[in-house]
Amino acid sequence: MPALKRIEKAVAEGMAFLSALLLATIASLFVMEIFMRYAMNSPTKWSNDVISFIMPAMIFLALPEVTRRKQHIAITFLVEALGEATAERWGRVLALVAAIVSASTAWIVAASALKQFSTGILTNTVVQVPKWALLSPIAFSFGVVSLIFLTTALAGRDET
Repeated sequence: MPALKRIEKAVAEGMAFLSALLLATIASLFVMEIFMRYAMNSPTKWSNDVISFIMPAMIFLALPEVTRRKQHIAITFLVEALGEATAERWGRVLALVAAIVSASTAWIVAASALKQFSTGILTNTVVQVPKWALLSPIAFSFGVVSLIFLTTALAGRDET
């Protein structure tokens, strides 16, 4: 299991790095748009579309690292009140449920992306891009999150 945890860590950190790059890209596009609009009096027609395409990828690429570090939102007061041994067992059960839900979400999003890929559906914006390209990072992210929850359920509590 430690080897799998190292792989998870590397993948999640790599995805978080890509998320940070996308955040920097969004900030740069906003600055460029403001400059073009107010200094050059020539606003772009495409920057808002590109930002709206990048935003979901940025958010979902950060999700596995947040999950791996256990920094996601969790309401734990009830489980913690049960005592340490019971909390450990319930933590594993909840991690297994979260793995199933995350895997199901990844499956649904991936199936939708594959359908959009096969039909060639494009966005209805100034800059048209295939919709499957927007869904693919979301599906991949939920797949990685489901593996993180699954290894948590199987390995129990550990420090990452």
